[in-house]
Amino acid sequence: MSFIEELAPYAIKHGRASNVLPSLIVAQGILESAWGESVLAVQANNLFGIKVGAGWEGEVHRKRTAEHKANGEVYYIYADFRAYPTLEGCVKDLCHKYTHGTGWESHNRYAAVIGERGYKRATAAVKAAGYATDVEYPTKLNRIIEQYDLTQYDGERDMMYKFERISNLTDARTTLPHHSWETYDNHGIASKKYIAIHHSLTKTGSAKAYAKYHVEYHGWPAIAYHFVIEQDGEIVWCHDPGILSYHVGDSNLQSLGICLTGDFRTQEPTAAQEASLRLLVTALKQDLPNYTDTLGHNELPGYSWKQCPCFDFRAVLDHKVLPINDISNKDGNEIEYWASILETESGTWAYKKLCAFFNVQGSKEINTNQFDYLKSLIEIGGGGARWAEQYIDGYLNVNQVQYLASLINSDNAGKKSWALSELPKYL
Repeated sequence: MSFIEELAPYAIKHGRASNVLPSLIVAQGILESAWGESVLAVQANNLFGIKVGAGWEGEVHRKRTAEHKANGEVYYIYADFRAYPTLEGCVKDLCHKYTHGTGWESHNRYAAVIGERGYKRATAAVKAAGYATDVEYPTKLNRIIEQYDLTQYDGERDMMYKFERISNLTDARTTLPHHSWETYDNHGIASKKYIAIHHSLTKTGSAKAYAKYHVEYHGWPAIAYHFVIEQDGEIVWCHDPGILSYHVGDSNLQSLGICLTGDFRTQEPTAAQEASLRLLVTALKQDLPNYTDTLGHNELPGYSWKQCPCFDFRAVLDHKVLPINDISNKDGNEIEYWASILETESGTWAYKKLCAFFNVQGSKEINTNQFDYLKSLIEIGGGGARWAEQYIDGYLNVNQVQYLASLINSDNAGKKSWALSELPKYL
């Protein structure tokens, strides 16, 4: 049995129970213990170099150890380490350390590790919390995780957040204006219980503009919101979910902020914004392990006077949108929604969505269900009909001739004319 095969079951068992990535645990075990062959691992079953610390009542193993200064310089000290009867006990203790902290601090410095689904962010969070002094610690862990495919133990191959899979999401976390040295604290995704909905109070704007204003005018470390939904439906990802940013005062720690561009005192969110808000909130409700509720800015303590968000976001969130892999001819479907906004300011976005779904740039093979949608869009009329008419003749369907023939007797002159022009292609 290899070292990874021996360690992985314990990492999976206790890592998943503690909401800590098993890949992180296994990589730390490999790096810290030299594949289980270090003196500390062999003599004390201590894979992670966990020192005695406060409250330890078990066996102690004393040894010489290397430490690193901030500039990377190595120095040596003698330190007392915990000794465990089994490797599983060591893994369990590491997870307890991550979930409960050091024991001598009033806060949990490892909170950002809990619930983190991306291994690179998890390794960075461990280093940022002060677990190791080696400046290359995250890089070394990442290399091990990638080389030995350790994410296979995480349950999902990429362990991304659900919201990261939204097609119109842009990751701007490292590109938005920010303070030169001040930063927000990351308390981990488990700290977030609420999703707070805002509007920008400006008829136009962008995440970049808000970030610039928050930094230069307010003197904040960075933009206040975790996400901005712009008027074309683009979702701009501004902060990791666990970041404590400044958007709802005393509720900042427990709240994740979503801002929609617009002044909803005098205007309404665009249809594209509403669709994106539904997708984002649906995903976040699955991502936040302690999710409790979605609230308006003015529903959080101390902000009842605030005219924010000034639109019925609950009605928007309650609107039924079927998932793309469950298409059927029902009201509220994404296909019909995209078609309905083709001739609005969000038409470019909707056009791309329709083209991508119907594969109009590719082989033009389509199943019966999708073909029926093209037909239904033509029957509905408007922008959706004009779009569908461009592409329906490129798809083969045994019922197409029968369908076109039925339209010849239609009372709708437009449908009849279109059918007469299309039928010769199949005769």
